[in-house]
Amino acid sequence: MIICSINTERGGRPGFLDYVRALGEHKQPEIILFQEVHRSFDPSLPEEVDLNDRPGYNSTPIRPHLFEELGEALPGYTSWFAPQIVGHYHDVCARDVDVAYGQAMFVREGSQLVVASQASEVVYRQFSEQNNEVQKEDGTWTGGLSAKSAQAVTVYVGNSSLVVANTHGPWSVRGKVDLPARLEYNQGLNRLLMGQVGQLGDHAEQNVLLLGDLNYVTGMQALKNLRCQGVFGANGSGVCLNHEFGLKETRTKFYPASKPHREADFGIVSSKLVPSVTKVYVDMHTPSDHAAYFVELDL
Repeated sequence: MIICSINTERGGRPGFLDYVRALGEHKQPEIILFQEVHRSFDPSLPEEVDLNDRPGYNSTPIRPHLFEELGEALPGYTSWFAPQIVGHYHDVCARDVDVAYGQAMFVREGSQLVVASQASEVVYRQFSEQNNEVQKEDGTWTGGLSAKSAQAVTVYVGNSSLVVANTHGPWSVRGKVDLPARLEYNQGLNRLLMGQVGQLGDHAEQNVLLLGDLNYVTGMQALKNLRCQGVFGANGSGVCLNHEFGLKETRTKFYPASKPHREADFGIVSSKLVPSVTKVYVDMHTPSDHAAYFVELDL
C-alpha cells in the first residue's frame, strides 16, 4: 500500500491540481494527506485570492475552495477536513478572508483498507509566538494567537491494524529552532494518537505512522522528543523514516534558495511498523515548495 503526504503551499502553483489528479489516477495511493488546505463556504470568492503580503518571500495565491477542488480531482476517495484557523487566510498572516485553514485526508474507496475510526483535533492552541512575531525589550517574544490541527485514521488491512496521522507543525520567524511550544505540540499529537491506538489494545503493539510538514529539521530536540512519545513504542523507540531511508531534503526548487534548511517534511513510525516499511521517497517535481512524500508498506 502507498501513503502520500503533500504540503499544498496553499494550492496556488500552476499545475498543482493536475498533479493531484494524475496522482489519484495513476499511482492511486490508498491514503493521501494534505497540509495547508483552505475551505470556504462563500461561493462569491474567486478560485484564487492573491494576498502577497510577505515581501521577498516566494508567495503563491491561496485557493479558497481547495478542499472541494481536491475532492473533484480525487473521485473515488472519502475525505475529511481538520480546520485550525477560521477567518484568516494563513497562519502567518492576520488578513481576514472567509475561509477555514487546516489539513485534509483522503482515503481511497474500494481499496484494501477498512476504515475503523477517524478523529481530528486542534493539538496546539496557545502558540503565541507566531503571527507578526517580535522580540520585546525584555528579551521575550510575542505575536498573535494561532493553532495547529492534526487528524488520524485507524484502518484495517487484512488482520493488521494501522493508525495514520496527518499534521502541520508550528512555524516561527526564529526559524527551525527548539521552542517550548513545539514540545507542547508534540504532546498534543501524542494525545490524539493515543486516543486512536487505545481502541486497539496495548499501544506498544500497534502500527502507527505520522506524516506531514513538521517544520522541524534534523538535530532539533523537538524531533527527537516527538519520536520518543509513548505512542510510538516504549523507551523512545519511534523511528524517523527520513534518517532510516537517507532522505536529506524535502524542499523543491520553488523553496527560496536563501533559506538555510532543506528539510521540513518527516515520517515517524512506531518501532513495530518499521519492518513493514518497504520504501520511502520524495517527488521533487511536485508543484509546491514541498516535495510529495511517499511511504510504501507491506502489512
